Amino acid sequence: HKKFCFEFTGAPLPGPKEEDAPPPGEPKHSVETLQSLFQRLAEPSAIPHRKFLAAIFTDKELSGVLKRFTAGLHLPEMTDETAQRRAIRKAIISKILKILKEIDKDGSGSAEWDEFLEFFRKAECLLEYQSDHARGRNRSVLHDEVDALRM
Repeated sequence: HKKFCFEFTGAPLPGPKEEDAPPPGEPKHSVETLQSLFQRLAEPSAIPHRKFLAAIFTDKELSGVLKRFTAGLHLPEMTDETAQRRAIRKAIISKILKILKEIDKDGSGSAEWDEFLEFFRKAECLLEYQSDHARGRNRSVLHDEVDALRM
Protein backbone atom coordinates (compact mmCIF):
# COMPACT_ATOMS: atom_id res chain seq x y z
CA HIS A 1 0.00 0.00 0.00
CA LYS A 2 2.84 2.41 0.83
CA LYS A 3 4.34 1.90 -2.60
CA PHE A 4 1.26 3.23 -4.34
CA CYS A 5 0.78 6.06 -1.86
CA PHE A 6 4.31 7.28 -2.45
CA GLU A 7 3.84 7.05 -6.21
CA PHE A 8 0.71 9.17 -6.11
CA THR A 9 2.16 11.81 -3.82
CA GLY A 10 5.49 12.03 -5.61
CA ALA A 11 7.39 11.65 -2.34
CA PRO A 12 10.58 9.58 -2.45
CA LEU A 13 10.28 5.93 -1.52
CA PRO A 14 11.64 4.99 1.89
CA GLY A 15 14.78 2.93 1.96
CA PRO A 16 18.43 3.34 1.06
CA LYS A 17 19.40 6.21 -1.17
CA GLU A 18 21.27 5.52 -4.41
CA GLU A 19 24.57 6.69 -2.95
CA ASP A 20 24.04 4.37 0.06
CA ALA A 21 23.35 1.33 -2.11
CA PRO A 22 26.01 -1.37 -1.99
CA PRO A 23 28.31 -1.52 -4.99
CA PRO A 24 27.48 -4.17 -7.59
CA GLY A 25 29.23 -7.47 -7.03
CA GLU A 26 32.71 -7.59 -8.42
CA PRO A 27 33.52 -10.59 -10.55
CA LYS A 28 35.63 -13.18 -8.84
CA HIS A 29 37.85 -15.73 -10.55
CA SER A 30 38.05 -19.42 -9.74
CA VAL A 31 41.38 -21.19 -9.43
CA GLU A 32 40.72 -22.99 -12.72
CA THR A 33 40.12 -19.69 -14.53
CA LEU A 34 43.27 -18.22 -13.03
CA GLN A 35 45.29 -21.28 -14.10
CA SER A 36 44.29 -20.78 -17.72
CA LEU A 37 45.06 -17.04 -17.49
CA PHE A 38 48.44 -17.77 -15.93
CA GLN A 39 49.35 -20.29 -18.64
CA ARG A 40 48.36 -17.80 -21.33
CA LEU A 41 50.40 -14.93 -19.83
CA ALA A 42 53.39 -16.76 -18.34
CA GLU A 43 56.85 -16.60 -19.94
CA PRO A 44 57.48 -19.71 -19.38
CA SER A 45 56.81 -20.17 -15.64
CA ALA A 46 56.28 -16.60 -14.42
CA ILE A 47 54.65 -13.35 -15.48
CA PRO A 48 56.80 -10.20 -15.35
CA HIS A 49 55.14 -7.51 -13.24
CA ARG A 50 55.03 -5.09 -16.20
CA LYS A 51 53.23 -7.63 -18.38
CA PHE A 52 50.86 -8.52 -15.53
CA LEU A 53 50.04 -4.84 -14.95
CA ALA A 54 49.43 -4.28 -18.66
CA ALA A 55 47.19 -7.38 -18.81
CA ILE A 56 45.03 -6.07 -15.96
CA PHE A 57 44.25 -2.98 -18.04
CA THR A 58 43.82 -4.72 -21.41
CA ASP A 59 42.58 -8.28 -20.83
CA LYS A 60 38.79 -8.70 -20.73
CA GLU A 61 38.97 -11.52 -18.19
CA LEU A 62 41.00 -9.39 -15.80
CA SER A 63 38.93 -6.22 -16.14
CA GLY A 64 36.99 -7.11 -12.99
CA VAL A 65 40.15 -6.54 -11.00
CA LEU A 66 40.09 -2.88 -12.02
CA LYS A 67 36.58 -2.50 -10.59
CA ARG A 68 37.90 -3.78 -7.28
CA PHE A 69 40.71 -1.22 -7.21
CA THR A 70 38.54 1.74 -8.25
CA ALA A 71 35.97 1.05 -5.53
CA GLY A 72 37.92 2.65 -2.67
CA LEU A 73 39.54 5.58 -4.45
CA HIS A 74 39.07 9.01 -2.90
CA LEU A 75 40.47 11.62 -5.22
CA PRO A 76 39.69 15.34 -5.27
CA GLU A 77 37.36 16.53 -8.01
CA MET A 78 39.16 18.01 -10.99
CA THR A 79 37.75 20.19 -13.74
CA ASP A 80 39.92 18.58 -16.39
CA GLU A 81 38.51 15.14 -17.24
CA THR A 82 41.80 13.92 -18.70
CA ALA A 83 43.66 14.85 -15.52
CA GLN A 84 41.00 13.06 -13.48
CA ARG A 85 41.41 9.87 -15.53
CA ARG A 86 45.20 10.06 -15.21
CA ALA A 87 44.94 10.50 -11.44
CA ILE A 88 42.62 7.49 -11.16
CA ARG A 89 44.92 5.36 -13.34
CA LYS A 90 47.97 6.40 -11.30
CA ALA A 91 46.22 5.53 -8.02
CA ILE A 92 45.15 2.13 -9.37
CA ILE A 93 48.66 1.37 -10.60
CA SER A 94 50.18 2.28 -7.24
CA LYS A 95 47.70 -0.01 -5.42
CA ILE A 96 48.45 -2.89 -7.79
CA LEU A 97 52.22 -2.38 -7.56
CA LYS A 98 52.00 -2.31 -3.76
CA ILE A 99 50.31 -5.72 -3.74
CA LEU A 100 52.75 -7.09 -6.32
CA LYS A 101 55.66 -5.94 -4.16
CA GLU A 102 54.12 -7.57 -1.07
CA ILE A 103 53.59 -10.92 -2.76
CA ASP A 104 56.95 -11.07 -4.57
CA LYS A 105 58.62 -13.42 -2.10
CA ASP A 106 61.84 -13.93 -4.03
CA GLY A 107 62.17 -10.34 -5.31
CA SER A 108 62.35 -11.52 -8.92
CA GLY A 109 60.07 -8.84 -10.35
CA SER A 110 57.77 -11.49 -11.76
CA ALA A 111 54.85 -13.49 -10.42
CA GLU A 112 55.08 -17.27 -10.24
CA TRP A 113 51.88 -19.31 -9.91
CA ASP A 114 51.65 -19.12 -6.10
CA GLU A 115 52.30 -15.35 -6.16
CA PHE A 116 49.78 -14.89 -8.97
CA LEU A 117 47.15 -16.71 -6.92
CA GLU A 118 48.06 -14.71 -3.81
CA PHE A 119 47.58 -11.44 -5.75
CA PHE A 120 43.96 -12.34 -6.50
CA ARG A 121 43.45 -13.45 -2.91
CA LYS A 122 44.76 -10.08 -1.59
CA ALA A 123 42.73 -8.17 -4.19
CA GLU A 124 39.66 -10.11 -2.97
CA CYS A 125 38.96 -11.34 -6.49
CA LEU A 126 39.54 -15.04 -5.84
CA LEU A 127 36.48 -17.27 -5.62
CA GLU A 128 37.15 -19.69 -2.79
CA TYR A 129 34.75 -22.00 -1.01
CA GLN A 130 35.07 -22.04 2.76
CA SER A 131 33.82 -25.55 3.56
CA ASP A 132 35.71 -28.75 2.78
CA HIS A 133 32.50 -30.22 1.37
CA ALA A 134 32.25 -27.47 -1.25
CA ARG A 135 35.91 -27.48 -2.22
CA GLY A 136 36.49 -29.06 -5.62
CA ARG A 137 32.88 -28.71 -6.73
CA ASN A 138 31.59 -26.11 -9.11
CA ARG A 139 28.53 -23.95 -8.58
CA SER A 140 26.13 -26.04 -10.66
CA VAL A 141 26.99 -29.24 -8.77
CA LEU A 142 26.49 -27.48 -5.44
CA HIS A 143 23.13 -26.06 -6.57
CA ASP A 144 21.99 -29.52 -7.66
CA GLU A 145 22.95 -30.95 -4.25
CA VAL A 146 21.07 -28.19 -2.43
CA ASP A 147 18.01 -28.71 -4.62
CA ALA A 148 18.12 -32.45 -3.91
CA LEU A 149 18.23 -31.74 -0.17
CA ARG A 150 15.25 -29.39 -0.46
CA MET A 151 13.17 -32.06 -2.21
